[in-house]
Amino acid sequence: MKPILLLLSFCLASCSSVPRGSLPALRSDVLYFEDTPQGRRVAETVIDLFGDRQEVVVLRHKLPPKVEATPLTRVAPEFPDEFRQRHLHGEVVVQFIADENGRVIEAATIRSAHPELARLAVEAVRKWTFRPAMRDGRPIRTVIQNPISFALK
Repeated sequence: MKPILLLLSFCLASCSSVPRGSLPALRSDVLYFEDTPQGRRVAETVIDLFGDRQEVVVLRHKLPPKVEATPLTRVAPEFPDEFRQRHLHGEVVVQFIADENGRVIEAATIRSAHPELARLAVEAVRKWTFRPAMRDGRPIRTVIQNPISFALK
């Protein structure tokens, strides 16, 4: 938990030196969040899940509107017969980062009914592709959270 607070404190301190009203140049490979309770909460989750593999910055500026990523391909997770026989079912919530090219570059489980289902859900999400999210006409990385249901049939 300590690295999260240090990283957020550093980002907030370094970003607060930018004059109010002027937005620093935004890089497409960085995840930016506004300094709001929700923005900080999502930033902390990203840091918890993906650690030093993704740069995160919390800005004390209003960010330009973002056009969300649009799914192009979604691969359904495998659901082995063995799991059905064991009556494993339920929902898995996966949080992932879609990069500026629309590829899933990081994926992790937020909540899962069973660890075995979590692994299958993450494997499937890593194969998904997207039309990238856009900000100011430029493709950007974005954080997406998606529930995946495993039902017995």
